[in-house]
Amino acid sequence: MLAIVNSTISKTPDLQKATDNFQIAQSYFSDILNSQLIIFSLIVTVVVAIIVGLYFFFNKQVSKEQIKKEVKDGVKEIREEIRKEFEEKNEQIKNKFVTEISRHDYDIMILRGEISRQMGQFWDSQKTYSTAFIWWIRAADNFARTKDEKMTRIALNSAKDAIEKIQYASEINYDILGEYQRLFSEIDDGIYKIEKDSLDKAIKNALNK
Repeated sequence: MLAIVNSTISKTPDLQKATDNFQIAQSYFSDILNSQLIIFSLIVTVVVAIIVGLYFFFNKQVSKEQIKKEVKDGVKEIREEIRKEFEEKNEQIKNKFVTEISRHDYDIMILRGEISRQMGQFWDSQKTYSTAFIWWIRAADNFARTKDEKMTRIALNSAKDAIEKIQYASEINYDILGEYQRLFSEIDDGIYKIEKDSLDKAIKNALNK
């Protein structure tokens, strides 16, 4: 039967030609289809690669921005903590410094008052009353700053005694008078009103001699 079919095909030129053309067409379209499939696969691969690349790029950019933001926030927070700690420490140091300075100022004023008192006594013993007078005023000023009322009154009264012993107004020069007026004005009028009034009267009498 097969032999008959083959014989028939071989004897039919048109059928053989059609068969050959079909095979050629089949091969041609198969090549085209394979090419299209390859191209499509390449396109899909490229698109996927682009999408994946964009995904990782986007995530990387987001990660970078997130890291930068977190670092910036962290630095800002640390700076704020350091600033607050610095201000607290600075305030503590300042308060301690002010306390120490105040204490030392008090001690220094007491020392100055005592030195001035001794100088007043010395110049009184030398009968140089105008010099003794200004030293007693300096002592009164220093003791008044330390709020030592007892020593301030003693110094003011001693200044009055010294000025009353001056025989001539010329013994009170402008420097002594200027310093007296400056220091006298800084001593509290309310607490030492009696002593100041008495001293002011004595200085006026001395200037009239």
